[in-house]
Order: sequence, then C-alpha cells, then structure tokens
Amino acid sequence: MMRRLIWAGAFLIGLAGGAGAQQLSVRSGEHDGFSRLVIPYPRGTKWTIEDGDGGISLRASGGSFTYDIRDVFRLIPRNRILSVVAGTDNNTLFIKTGEKIRSKAYQLDGGQVVIDFADAEAAPPDDVQSAGRIGIPEHLDLLWKNHLPLEDADAIAQTGSPLGENPPDGSARVSAAERQLLESLSRAASQGLISVDPTRKIPKPATGSPLAEGDSPDDGSLPIPLRSETVYDRDLDQENAHPRLLINGQSCLPDDRFAVENWVTDAPPTDQLAERQNGLIGEFDRPDPAAVERLARLYIALGFGAEAKATLAAFDIGGATARPLVYMADVIDGIPTPPDEPISHMAACDGKVALWAFMGGGLPADAGQIDVTAIQSSYSALPPQIRDILGPVLVERFLKIGQPDAAEAIRNALRRTSSVENTPLAIAQAQLLLASGQPLAAEESLSAAPVRNDLNSAQSLVLSVEARLMRGQAIDRKTRDDIAAQMHQTGASELGQRLRRALILAEGSVGGFDNAFDILAGWPQEGLDDLRDQTLGDLIAQLGRVPDDLIFVRQMFTHRQVLQAAPLPAALRISLADRLSGLGFSAAAADILTATVRQTATGRLALARAAIAERDGAAALAHLDGLDGEAAAQLRAQAYLALGEHANAAALFRVLGDEQETARAAWRGASWDIVKDHGSDIERAVIEDATADNASDPIPTGPISRANALITRSQEERALLDRLLTAY
Repeated sequence: MMRRLIWAGAFLIGLAGGAGAQQLSVRSGEHDGFSRLVIPYPRGTKWTIEDGDGGISLRASGGSFTYDIRDVFRLIPRNRILSVVAGTDNNTLFIKTGEKIRSKAYQLDGGQVVIDFADAEAAPPDDVQSAGRIGIPEHLDLLWKNHLPLEDADAIAQTGSPLGENPPDGSARVSAAERQLLESLSRAASQGLISVDPTRKIPKPATGSPLAEGDSPDDGSLPIPLRSETVYDRDLDQENAHPRLLINGQSCLPDDRFAVENWVTDAPPTDQLAERQNGLIGEFDRPDPAAVERLARLYIALGFGAEAKATLAAFDIGGATARPLVYMADVIDGIPTPPDEPISHMAACDGKVALWAFMGGGLPADAGQIDVTAIQSSYSALPPQIRDILGPVLVERFLKIGQPDAAEAIRNALRRTSSVENTPLAIAQAQLLLASGQPLAAEESLSAAPVRNDLNSAQSLVLSVEARLMRGQAIDRKTRDDIAAQMHQTGASELGQRLRRALILAEGSVGGFDNAFDILAGWPQEGLDDLRDQTLGDLIAQLGRVPDDLIFVRQMFTHRQVLQAAPLPAALRISLADRLSGLGFSAAAADILTATVRQTATGRLALARAAIAERDGAAALAHLDGLDGEAAAQLRAQAYLALGEHANAAALFRVLGDEQETARAAWRGASWDIVKDHGSDIERAVIEDATADNASDPIPTGPISRANALITRSQEERALLDRLLTAY
C-alpha cells in the first residue's frame, strides 16, 4: 500500500548552515531548447556567477542560505545540466553543465534568480520578465500555441501587436481590445470553458486579407475550431454531450470513474467485503464484470491497491472501466505509472480525475498545468483512510511545484478527520514546516506521532533526521541504528534508497566517513543513480566542511579514487584542492583537479596556489600565463616572491593597492625608498635609524661615557629590531 511506500524525499543539501540558515528549494523546468533553474532568494539578495569550462558557480551574499536540490532532476533530463551540488559554505551552488552549453542568468523583482541553460546553437531563451510582454498572454501561448495561427514571440515583441500585425495609426483602442480578448480566451481555456478541436487545422490567413463582414467559411464553422461550455451547460450536466478536450487532444474522464467516496459505506469492512465477494460468478460460471469491478472499487476505497489489481487480474477484467481502477491501485501503492499512461496527463481537468492524474503523473513545471481547485475538492471528498494515504504525498508534491497554500489546504483537510497523534497528519505538518524553514517546529510535530514498525514511521524518521541536519545537529547513535533497521526492511525500494542516503549523511554528521563510504558502496545496482550521485556529492561537500584537518586529510587519501571519479562540479573540486594545498599536500591537491577543471581559469588559479605552497614560483607563473584579474595578479606577485624577484612583487602589490605587502616585498629587496613611502611606522623607524647621519652628535670624552653611549645605542637598536620582528 502507498501507506507503506510514502517517502520524505532527499535530505537538505549542505549541512554547514546553522540554525540561522534559510533553506531555499531549487526548482527546475524543461522547455523547448533550454533548461531552467530558479533559486528563490529573498528580495534584495546580491549574487554573482563565475563561469568555467565545466559549468558555473552561483554565490549569494547578504544572508545565510542552504539549498534543497533533491528534486532538480525529477523535472529535467541530465543533458544540459549534469549535476547540482551545494558548496562547502552556506551560500554557494555549483552547477555542472554539458559540453557547448551556455547559460543566462537574471534576477526577478521578487529576488528569485533564474538561470537558463541552452545549447550553443540554439536561440537564447527569453527572460522571465519578458514573458508577460511578448504580446501573447502566457496561458494562451501555453494552451493554444499549436492551434492558433500566431506568429513567433520575437516578431510579436518587435511589432508590439498581440497578433503580430502592425495596427494602423490611431488604433491603440483596437490593439488594447485584442489583448483583452486574448486574455479572456486564455482564462476561459485554462478553466475548461473553451477547448480546441485538435482534429481540425486552420490555415493562417493572408496578411491584410481578413474575412469581410458577413463572410464565413465554406463549411459554416467558425474560423477557429473552438468548443465552448457555459455555466448553464455545467449546471445542466452537459459534460457528456460536450466532453472537455485538453490541449493534447484527450477528453477528461467523468467523475463517476473516480468517486471513491461512493464505493464504501459505514458498515464494518469485513461485512462489506463479504457482501461484494458474493455473486462474482454469474451464469455458465462466467465472471460478472460489474460485480468484480465493484469489489475492486471497495478494495481501493479501503486502501488495498494490490488486492484490487489482483481481483481484476484473477477474473481477466479489462477495458475502459477497469483501466482507471488499475491506475488508482498503483497510485495508492506508490507504484510509478508508465509515462505514456493517458490518465497521468489529465491533471488540468476540472473533475476528480485531476487528483489522481497529479498523484500518478510527473510533476508539472508550474501550477498552471494543473487544476489546483479540482485537486483540493477531490481530496476533501475522499474517505478518511484514503486521505491518510494520499495526504502526505500530496502535500509534498504541492510544495515541490511551489504551491504552499495548496499544501496547507491539504494539511487542513487531513486535520479535520485525523487526531493530533495521526502519523500522516504529523508528516504533512512537518513537510510544511520544513519547507518554511522551521526545523525545530517540524521535529516537535513529528514527536507527537506514535512510533510503530511501519513505513509511515520510517517516513517520519526521515523527516526528523532532515530537520535535525537543517539545524546543524549531529545524529545520535540510536537514531542511526533506527535508520539502518528501516533501511534493511525496505531493501532496494525508493524509500529504502532514501533511508540509505539518510544514514550516509547521518554518519557524516558525526565524522563517521568510513561507515558512510561503506554504506554508499552498497547502493543497489538498479537504484536511483541521480539520488546516489547527489548523495555522494553531499557527502564529499560534508567532508570539506569538517573542521578537523586530520579527519579531512585521512579521508581524502583513503577515498582518493572515489573522489577523483565522482561527478563533482569544478568549484567543489577546487575548494577541496585549496584546502589540501593549504595543509601542505600540493601534489594531492593537483590530483583532485580533473583535466577539464585544469583548463578552466579557476582551475589554473588553484594549480598556481598549489605551486606557490610548494615555493615553486616558476610553475605558478606558468599556470597564470594569460590570466587577468585581481586574483591572478595577487598570485603572480606571490610567485615573484617565491622566485626572489622582490622588486617585481613589490611593483605588483603596489598596483593592487596592498601597501603592507608592497612594503614587505620592498624590504626583502632592499628598496628602502619604497619602504619609506609604503612601510609601517616601525619599518620607517628602522630605515631612518639605519641611514641617519650621526657624525654631528657629540662624542663622549671619557671611556666610561663612550661605553655607556654604546650600550644605550645598542638597547635602542635592539628595541627597534624586536618591534620589527614582532610585526613580521
């Protein structure tokens, strides 16, 4: 049953954020010609992007953030974007891209950063800001772009006319009327009041040749093949007479196919089952399809999906009425539905089918592709036991597509029929609290639920661990043992893999990286590769944040081969390499950088830092050859210092405006004039004392006086040298 197969999803990426870090859910979408990531920063957040041959790194400032990237690849393929990994600090996100992929980033008024990744030969995607200014309303372009004879968005943007035609002078009112009409048609289409007949195509009218007044097509139909439904049609139940069509040409299935609330009564389940199991075999020992379907519906209404499917299969019942039952049984049991299943593409319908389509289909890119109101009303009509099964998963799915209000409405519907100690209700509440950045409150909600040996409790455990990791807490031994026990019970299922991920990161939270890598090595062969790669990247990023240098170095060398083969972004590899070179392991730091990373500007800077740590100034200058910028100049100056070319180093530091390093390089090169101009007080005092002309000072006459003068002079010079050594 789905009750046993509900999972919480992947854990928070990046465990360095303390209690003050704000969690941001990275969202994705696949479009024609480009892939999109959206990072919902708060308004006013500053951000920068650094490009590399292997991808980009996004860094935010003005706050502390952690990133939830567990669902990035549920909506997009790994062709343009290969991986998304949080950095070793709270504010960095590393995005690895495929070859010949270019990116475009911009920020919306609300603070959200949008990054589009397009193929090099493709046209650049339009900004989100311009989506509402291209002339065609967004909903209309989405719903009707394959049916209306509209010109491309660029042409419409250039002409400024919604229909791509230049209005004559003085026709601003006509243009405004056209736009209002298109917006009205868009709203009607999104609400199911108007649909397009996909079986009929219409030619694009010749420019400047509209139908004359009174003219009509030869067949007497409208120029645009529309079907409409009025409020009177709805009130008179005319849906069957005029079935609603979706943009993919499908007709929405009627409500009676999904009216679960009508399939069960208040009688004890055993009595209902006994009644429905009678009369399954009719005349001539042939099964009665209607009776079998009634029994299958009862199983579904009670939450027994596998039993419903087994009943239909045992009596070889199929057809149009049985297909929705099989689909609903799979949804209840958490079994993925085939991507070509027609029902899974009916989430935009305004009937009960929308709920089941949304639960069993892939997550839409945005809420505009589903009927949220229909889903909520259908859920509220379900029997309590089905609400318990579907509620937490429905809350999770709404949160993933950016619909927290809808998720809260589902939680409230679940609360009306559940006690405060109901585990599904606690799970739904915790999901909402985690999504809003309240891990402590989420833990408190989960602690009120009863602990049982079932998969609801496993889901609750997963969320509890996620909440604790969000707060930067280490996971205790008992909790890790509980996760391990649940993981072994669930095996290679998706929930089992998510429990494995939880255990890996829990071990990492206490520095148990040997155990973590051993558990990772046991990942199921047929498991979720994306989840495994994400877990490995999170574990390595977790290792990079370990404050104990001994643990860091030992683990880096112990798992060297795994780290080198891992699909890590360039920026994460560079951060690990910098820490290794800073600890004196420059050769190992260079090995961490792959050949592709070494060819990037940031990779060459990392190689230069490693060479400088080895006092190999010549190698550092070779890595820096052709690189510009302040970082490259700083490293080039340090390379000159390693080579003993102090004058060149001082000149570079002087250009960079670093007076302290300028004076130190000049001191080492005996450039006393530069020291006098840029040195510290003690450095200038030493130079002035060393170059002072003391010939005019009175010479003591007696030997004791001369000796005392020498002692005083020596003490003064020693005091200056002591101050100089302390400064260095």
